[in-house]
Amino acid sequence: QMLHRQTGALVRITQDGQVVGEYPLDQPQTLRFENDHGGYNVVVIADGSVRVAEASCPDQICVHKGPTNQTADPIACLPNGLIVEVIGGDGTSQLDGVTS
Repeated sequence: QMLHRQTGALVRITQDGQVVGEYPLDQPQTLRFENDHGGYNVVVIADGSVRVAEASCPDQICVHKGPTNQTADPIACLPNGLIVEVIGGDGTSQLDGVTS
């Protein structure tokens, strides 16, 4: 049925140094994150990758970066303190340990 290129991979969202959510990379959804300064980012998970579709930041670097599905290729929105990264997958389980 579906080819899972990144089995078990997660999208980890960090805001202002705090992990605010982890979402399966293979489940399409649209997420909105707002920070304390009135800024926001719209994160879209689709087609096995993740991208920042919309952002309140002036430079729009996070939007222009486009989608990623690589664990070593995070998307950062520095003005909003947001980091979007792909973790896990390929048989490595990072779910059973508590990350600090």
